[in-house]
This record gives sequence, structure tokens and C-alpha cells, in this order.
Amino acid sequence: MKVSIEGPSEFTGNVFASINKRRGVIVSAVEDGTFVRVDAEVPLSEMFGYAMTLRSLTQGKAEFTMEFRKYGRVPENIGEELKAEYEKTRKDSASKKHRSFKVWSKRNLLKEAP
Repeated sequence: MKVSIEGPSEFTGNVFASINKRRGVIVSAVEDGTFVRVDAEVPLSEMFGYAMTLRSLTQGKAEFTMEFRKYGRVPENIGEELKAEYEKTRKDSASKKHRSFKVWSKRNLLKEAP
């Protein structure tokens, strides 16, 4: 996501730190008097809850906008976590289906018995 943050220049360090913490890459920073505009690229998954974070870092004086920029590759460590979570979910749902089929089979066998 392309993120553009505007706010007082006194909070520039806080804004830079918050972008870096969210795996962002700072593209440019333009200071105009007492205000600064920071442009960065940050993954969408890292932007959830950013409005509240930015407000608390800047005492409510900064704002941001974001727009889609490009698709990117998931970092390997996060990809491994996602794969492991998917496999666990898949195994859990398969065992639930198997158990529910057993219950369904027993009910139908009992209904058919004379």
C-alpha cells in the first residue's frame, strides 16, 4: 500500500519508527515549515489499527491516507507460519468431518434396523 502521512515535523521520528516497525519502506519525506509529509510503502496486513497508533504517537495531530500500490511477496518466515496454520486447520476440519460422518452413519443404521 502507498501510505502518505502528514503531520507536525516534531513527530517525524515517531512516524518513521512506526513505519519501520510495520515492515514499511520510506520512499520520501518532505518538510514544509512545521509540517512534514512522509510517503512510504507498507504491506496492507500491517496497516490494521494504524489510525489509532498514529493518533497516539502524534497526540492526534497527524493523519494518513493509503491506496493500493502493488502485490508483494510474503516474507518467508510469515509464509511458513501461514502454511503451518493452514495445515493445522485442514487436519482439524478433516477429523471433524470424519467424526460427523460416523455419527450420521450410526443414526441411519439405527433408523433402518427393525
